[in-house]
Amino acid sequence: MYRHSRLVGVMLAASMAFAFGCGQTSHSMWKDTKRYYREYLNPPAQVDFGEAGYSTPEEVRLANGFVGIDLQLRALERGLDNADRRPDRSWVEAFLRSYPWLAGAAAIDASGEVLARMPSFDIKNIDFSGVLEADPKQKMRMLRSVIVDTPLGPEIVVAVPLYAGMDFKGVIAVHFDVRALLPYSAAPADIVIAAPSGILWPGKYDITATPLHDADWAKLVAKDAFGTLSNAQGEFFWVTRYIGNIPLVFAVPVEGSFPEKPEQLAVLAKARELGTGGRVQTPAPVEPSPALGEDDPSLLVSPAPELPGSPIEESTVR
Repeated sequence: MYRHSRLVGVMLAASMAFAFGCGQTSHSMWKDTKRYYREYLNPPAQVDFGEAGYSTPEEVRLANGFVGIDLQLRALERGLDNADRRPDRSWVEAFLRSYPWLAGAAAIDASGEVLARMPSFDIKNIDFSGVLEADPKQKMRMLRSVIVDTPLGPEIVVAVPLYAGMDFKGVIAVHFDVRALLPYSAAPADIVIAAPSGILWPGKYDITATPLHDADWAKLVAKDAFGTLSNAQGEFFWVTRYIGNIPLVFAVPVEGSFPEKPEQLAVLAKARELGTGGRVQTPAPVEPSPALGEDDPSLLVSPAPELPGSPIEESTVR
């Protein structure tokens, strides 16, 4: 148990060291995070900042696999929380340049009509209806998320809701393939990414031979924020981080040996192509919609701050 508790501490320490206070999680997840910090990292005055590195291979594997991806998700959450209340073409272009792993962005009104999108074509046929309904467990203005199946694989949609007073007007949504985040991981082959809908990235493992294959993630994450799963082959440790109202599960093996499928790693060479890569194709016009209440200043808490002018530095992982 100590080992697993320490793994949670390693993840939280590494993540908070780079991005403390950034990003939005569910209320319950934040409460769990604070509890784990108090229990496993101890009060700040007792933390040994002079300790060099991580002491076990699984700690290194967990930190290498998770932290870079977590930083990107935190940055996206922060960017969406500060989204311009009436995004025009230049705002959307700047946003996609800042997060080159995103596959696209769209403005959708309360009825589900896509008012504008960038890029202007949608080969994935994204269904945005799932982010139009508020999660009853969330505050109404918090980020909303859903995972949708597409012809090219699962796509995560994250949206910020727009309100005129108390009247819901629509959402600004972005979407991405989680595999586009793999170049930001220092060890993408060693980590498995899952969600209640299923496995999003199997890593190098034959996922059917792991205890993660038939896990009831909806039930597991509703009960715990971290844990272990085992079978005759060995054991995986898993931990959850939320984006909007959906949990993403990150898992690494901590005991045993599991069959591998090296051919699954071929996607790593093309992972950047799953996003726009900061390249914004000639878009359809993106103009403020009257349906979003152009004259009403209360759609969002505040306008967006100035966005950085250059894309996030790309990873050297190939």
